Amino acid sequence: MSGYKSKIIIAICISISIATMVYLISKNYHLFVSEVVSPSQGPSWNWCPLDVVEIRNLEEGSLTAEPKDLALLCDVVMDEESTGQLVGMKFKPLLMARGKSASSSILEAAEDKDHFRVDGQVFKSRRLQAVLVRTNFKKP
Repeated sequence: MSGYKSKIIIAICISISIATMVYLISKNYHLFVSEVVSPSQGPSWNWCPLDVVEIRNLEEGSLTAEPKDLALLCDVVMDEESTGQLVGMKFKPLLMARGKSASSSILEAAEDKDHFRVDGQVFKSRRLQAVLVRTNFKKP
């Protein structure tokens, strides 16, 4: 009987180890770690309409309506940075988020592609830049 119990315990331990390894290599874990560890992150902000249904890349014409992509693209974590460096930057439309109620918001990108602007508010977000590349929604 003790041999049977030890086999069950070994099987449970192996299952837990496999589940842990799968979680540690997942995108969710890496996003969690980057949010917890990175000291340069500022406040979080959702620039999309509350009832967002799609986001269009205005440079490339690509469109996404995937809920996970919408959440990643809309929820912006701004980097802490002085606004004194932003004088004279030129912006052009990059993304347009459209809501069910026909409301829309436009995210503009600076020429340096590191800074963004929505409704006149300029910010830098390395996380948004990484999400744009990772979701294949924008070329690096």
